[in-house]
Amino acid sequence: MFKSRTVVDILIPPSDAGYLGRGDYFTDPGKGLWDATNPDAVQRFFDLLEDKILPKLRSTTTFDHYRILTEQYRASGDYYDRDRFFEMLIATAVGNFDLAQSIVEPQPDVQLYLGELAPSFYPALLARDRTEIAKILHAWEAQTIKTYKLEKFWEQTPFPLELQDTPPP
Repeated sequence: MFKSRTVVDILIPPSDAGYLGRGDYFTDPGKGLWDATNPDAVQRFFDLLEDKILPKLRSTTTFDHYRILTEQYRASGDYYDRDRFFEMLIATAVGNFDLAQSIVEPQPDVQLYLGELAPSFYPALLARDRTEIAKILHAWEAQTIKTYKLEKFWEQTPFPLELQDTPPP
C-alpha cells in the first residue's frame, strides 16, 4: 500500500532530499491508498497519471506557469519568507534584477543565506553580472539534480536571463 504525491518545485537553490516542494497527494479513487499488488489499482494509477497528473505538470514550462501552478499550494504565514525567497530567485533567473534586489536588500538574513550558498551571488546580483549569476544557477540546478538522482532525465537549458540581450551600461 502506498500514497502518491505530485511535486512542483524549481531546482534552485540546491535542496536536500528531505524537501520535495509543493504538491498534492492523490489516492486511488474510492479506495484510499494504492495497492501495488492489485493489477486494477495499478492500472488506475497509471491512467490517472497519464490522463490528469502528467498533462498538468508537463504544461508547466516557464516560471510564469510555475507561479500559477504553485499559487494553489501557497500557504499563509509560514511560507511567506520562503515564497519571497523563491520570488527573488525567479526574478533573478528571468533577469529582473531590480525586483530581485528589492527583495534581498531589506533582508540581511537572506543576504547571509545567499552568502552561504554562493558567496558571489549577491555581489553578482548587485553588479548585474548575468554570466556569474547564470553560472551559479546552473551549478545549483546540477547539484539538486544529483541529489535527487535525476541525471538521466535532466537536460540543462538556459535560464531566461541568458537569452536576453545584455542592456547597455
